[in-house]
Amino acid sequence: MRKYIILTSIFCCLLFSSCLNLDSIKFVGVERIDIKSASKLDVGLEVWNGSKREIKIKSAGLELYYGDTHVLSLLINREVIIPRESVDIIRIPIHMRLRAAVLATSIVSNMGRYKAMLTISGYVRVKVGVLSKKIRVKEMPISQFIDTFGVGFKL
Repeated sequence: MRKYIILTSIFCCLLFSSCLNLDSIKFVGVERIDIKSASKLDVGLEVWNGSKREIKIKSAGLELYYGDTHVLSLLINREVIIPRESVDIIRIPIHMRLRAAVLATSIVSNMGRYKAMLTISGYVRVKVGVLSKKIRVKEMPISQFIDTFGVGFKL
């Protein structure tokens, strides 16, 4: 009896592990950015989910650096749901923490001057069915990040 339970568990793990294939999700672009307050943003992302499963973003965190200086943190603390087999604009509430306010203001006012030294890193924690996965965003230049994840938003 114990062998059947173990075999069934292994089969279920193999079956459900394919649910976390994130190749069927594409970020089409940034639709809008609404500034709610000094520390809160609403970002509308157009997302294509070609999978047969609903995907939940449980949390996320991105860190922006200028060289070695930590400029700001972007955090998602609320669950965001991406419906299955859909192309939708997903509203994502983001909490922003400024670490270097003067530098952040300079960067926003003259992005062209600073973009060569800007890098971003972080994570996204997703849940599909009963399984969850933490996806790491390794440190990369901001222009590469936007080209990879935000086709409709260019520096």
